[in-house]
Amino acid sequence: MDENQFSQSFKELLSQYPFHQEPHPGWLKALQYPLGPGKWVRPFLVYYASKAVGGRGDEALAPALAVELVHTYSLIHDDLPSMDNDEWRRGRATMHVAFDEATAILVGDGLLTDAFDLLADPPAELYQAPAEARLLMIRQLARASGSRGMVRGQFLDLFWEQQKDKNEAPLPEIHIHKTGRLMGAACALGSLAVGCYEQVETLQRFGEGIGLVFQMVDDCLDELPNTGKSQGKDREAGKLTYLSHLTAKEVGEKAQEMTNDCLSLLAPMGAKAEPLADFARQLVKRSR
Repeated sequence: MDENQFSQSFKELLSQYPFHQEPHPGWLKALQYPLGPGKWVRPFLVYYASKAVGGRGDEALAPALAVELVHTYSLIHDDLPSMDNDEWRRGRATMHVAFDEATAILVGDGLLTDAFDLLADPPAELYQAPAEARLLMIRQLARASGSRGMVRGQFLDLFWEQQKDKNEAPLPEIHIHKTGRLMGAACALGSLAVGCYEQVETLQRFGEGIGLVFQMVDDCLDELPNTGKSQGKDREAGKLTYLSHLTAKEVGEKAQEMTNDCLSLLAPMGAKAEPLADFARQLVKRSR
C-alpha cells in the first residue's frame, strides 16, 4: 500500500466512523463534523513508521485512525471557552461554535473513548494485530494522551499562561507533553502494528522530537493568515510560545537543528526509513 492508497483508504475509514449500527442522526452529524478536514500528520506518522520497519502499510489503518480520534478530541476540548476559547479550527467554525459547548464536550469524550475501542477490536475488514501488540498500542496511546502526556501538557500550558513571569516556564517540558508525546506514540504504534518491537523506543523518540519541531513551526505559523486557525490568537491571548523568547529566524534555525538530530535516529534503519525522514523534512518546511 503506497501513500496515495493509504490516504484514500484512511479517508474512507473516516467517513465510516462510527462503526456501530444506526447511530442517532444528530449524534452522527456531530461526530463526523470535526473529522472531515485535517492535515493527518499523526496518521501519516503511523503509516510511515510502519513502512520503516517493513510493513505493507495496511497494518497502520486502525492505529492511525485511533491516533486521529485522540488528536481531534484534544482540539475540540482545547478550543472550548474554558480553555483556549477559539472559534476557528481546520478552516471552519470550532465544534462548540458550530453546535454547542455540551455537544463539543460529549463528542470529544466519544472520540477519545472510541480510540481505545478501535485498538482493542478493529473492524473485521481491517488488519488485526496480535493481541499482545494491540495491548501495547493501547498502553502507548493512553500514556501519551493522559496525565503523563497530552493532558499534562495542556495543564502546564494553561498554568504558565496565567503567570506574570513566563521566563521560568519550561517550554520543552510543556510541548514534549502537549504535542510530542502523541506524535511519539503515533510512530511507536506504526512499529507495533507490524509486530516490530525492537524499534519502538527509537521511533517513539523520533516522533517526540519531531513533535517539538512541529510545535516550533506552528508557533511561527500562528502569526500568518490562511492557516486554518485564528491569526495571532496565541500571541493576543498571552500564551507562551517559542516566539516569546526567540525570533522567528532563531526558531527556524533551532527547528532545523532538532530535525537533523531526529533524522540521525533513523539512519541505522536504512532506506526503508527514508520516506519517514522525508516526511519529517516536509513538516519543518510547511507553510500552513
